[in-house]
Amino acid sequence: MSPTRSLRPELVFGAFLWLKNYLVTFIFLYLVPSIKEKLGLIQCYSHREPDLKRYGKASMWAMGFDVEIINPHNIDLKKDYILAANHRSWFDQIALLASFPRGIHFLAKEEYFQIPIYGRCLKNFKMIPVSNKRLRNGANEVLENCLAQNENVCFFVEGTRGAGRELLPFKKGAFRYAAKFQKEVLPIYILGAEKCSSKARHLFDVKQGTISIVIGRPQKFDDDNFAAQLENFEQRFRRVHNQLYTEFEIFSAQAPAYTRFHSNSVVQA
Repeated sequence: MSPTRSLRPELVFGAFLWLKNYLVTFIFLYLVPSIKEKLGLIQCYSHREPDLKRYGKASMWAMGFDVEIINPHNIDLKKDYILAANHRSWFDQIALLASFPRGIHFLAKEEYFQIPIYGRCLKNFKMIPVSNKRLRNGANEVLENCLAQNENVCFFVEGTRGAGRELLPFKKGAFRYAAKFQKEVLPIYILGAEKCSSKARHLFDVKQGTISIVIGRPQKFDDDNFAAQLENFEQRFRRVHNQLYTEFEIFSAQAPAYTRFHSNSVVQA
């Protein structure tokens, strides 16, 4: 088969979308913060949070994705939390940045910090390096500093991107930090991101669509009854995730995004 015939138009379009996204990343996470720093407009992390929000929205626009946040329990999202979310796509983090009122710190692979410009972006916004799913090179101090400063930190409960509906085994790190710093853990259910971009498909195989973020009820942890609390959280998270996933599959083929999950019988997160 000739190279011309093997070139799929949808992959070319996907490459174009990624190019737009890289440009957005350069502008909002590198160029704008660099200019602000030179002008003395950035003194602390809170001064960077608006740029994260703008980046999230601009990135969603660049890729042609919509994002909706569904908060059935009217949780105050301006408070600080440890976020505990499922993970299926490159764009889970960006969807959260676009939809949350405050900035969020994420754990990122250590090798990403070595990439020119992109690595600088991660350091600018205090992302936390991990290697082989362990904190490296002073990352634990960065993480604990974020929590001590009442800033949001997001952990993906499976520790990596999964594929398909079934959740992988949960990691304990987020919940240990929640007990240590007396932070509430906020369950986050991300739906639809893997339909837009997935590890199971080519990087440039991008499907434009809606990413839905459903907010559950926060839970506190302490050292005295940690194992039972973690078991309770995991069981509830898996049950709600599976219920929402089923509803998402039904409604995504039948109705526009804004009609999903409106029944109280659906979201008992």
